[in-house]
Amino acid sequence: MAALHSAQLRLKIPNPDKRPLKLYLTLDPPYHWVLINVKGEVESDGEIIALDQLEIPDGVTEVVGVASGQSVTTRSVTVPGKRRTNVEAALPYALEESLSEDVEELHFTVLNWRAGQPADVAIVSKIQIRQWLEDCRAASIFLDRIVPAYLLVPLHSEHSSTVAVQEDGAIYVRTGLLTGFAMDREFFDYWLDTEDLPDRPVSVTDVELAKLMSKQQGSQVSHWDIGNRLKDWLPLSKDSAASDNISLLHGEFAPEHRSRNYRPLKIAALCGLLAIAIYYTAMVKEVRTLRAQDSSINSQMVQLFERHFPNEPYLGRPRFQLQSLLASHTGKGGLNEFQRLLTSITNATRQHKAEIEEVNFRDNSMTVLCNVSSLSVLDSIRQTLQQLPGMSAELLSSGARDNKVTGRFRLERS
Repeated sequence: MAALHSAQLRLKIPNPDKRPLKLYLTLDPPYHWVLINVKGEVESDGEIIALDQLEIPDGVTEVVGVASGQSVTTRSVTVPGKRRTNVEAALPYALEESLSEDVEELHFTVLNWRAGQPADVAIVSKIQIRQWLEDCRAASIFLDRIVPAYLLVPLHSEHSSTVAVQEDGAIYVRTGLLTGFAMDREFFDYWLDTEDLPDRPVSVTDVELAKLMSKQQGSQVSHWDIGNRLKDWLPLSKDSAASDNISLLHGEFAPEHRSRNYRPLKIAALCGLLAIAIYYTAMVKEVRTLRAQDSSINSQMVQLFERHFPNEPYLGRPRFQLQSLLASHTGKGGLNEFQRLLTSITNATRQHKAEIEEVNFRDNSMTVLCNVSSLSVLDSIRQTLQQLPGMSAELLSSGARDNKVTGRFRLERS
């Protein structure tokens, strides 16, 4: 009860600045927990009997499950392949003969891999990892990572291996950055008798065990007083297992709460991509429509040009060509024939308040259709045009329809 009370009290330590913290939690009872700040310092620690007694404090950004060393095995194996996914798929079959369990019941994690080099692999029972996740989920604890406990044992800067004795008698041996194993004392004695350690400097956290190993293995064994508990190791564990993203949770065991956190962003991103796709499709359709209209207008323009200028080749620049044609009909310093006739009919219709509706010009002859207020106005326009010097004007037709009087004139230079 004292441990429980201490744990609950420590977990309720206020964090007014909302400092980011990392929680390490062992996955087998009794459950030990340690809060670590961003500097790797221990903020608090404790022990609980059941997971539902644990209250995650504010500010925890990551919950790391610490798996017992006896539950996770690490192996080093070389698997040919140039892609990590292919290597991961081949791992179970490469290790099948060396494992006592069916590979279908095991979960494999590649801890590190480089093409052509041995890969460090962690192996754990799928039943075990499901049980850990279910126990935590029932207590509303959602794990971000799971790491084997022996990979949190610190490595000495001058020694290649560390041996740590646990309170329950288990012995953790860390043999490299991402390799290690756990065993009981009886098997450790057997391992010590069969293992050749003279060329491998070893640090031992327990002084009595260090003396025993030194007698059997020589001066390469030394005592390293760093404690035997998780809270003692974490401040010294600056390696990848403690501080990076090494985790047994991937594939079918990937943390679901992390994917749920990113789901709104994924939905927003999908909506954005959909909007871009719709906009792009609409733009493509609009461009195609405009191109079709442009092609149709160009075709009509060519036909119109050829009809009115049958002897002129169409050069694709109608404005420039029309300006050139008009200029070719212009006398030195004066108006061309079209401009003279158009000026004459414009002045006459303006004088008699008539409206020009249609103009046609061909072979120095202009035909003009006018709208007037009465038939008498048509005759007045004709007389006005005939009075102009050098002008010949003829009323070709006239008529009235729907309260509209029209007349068609032909103008020529006499």
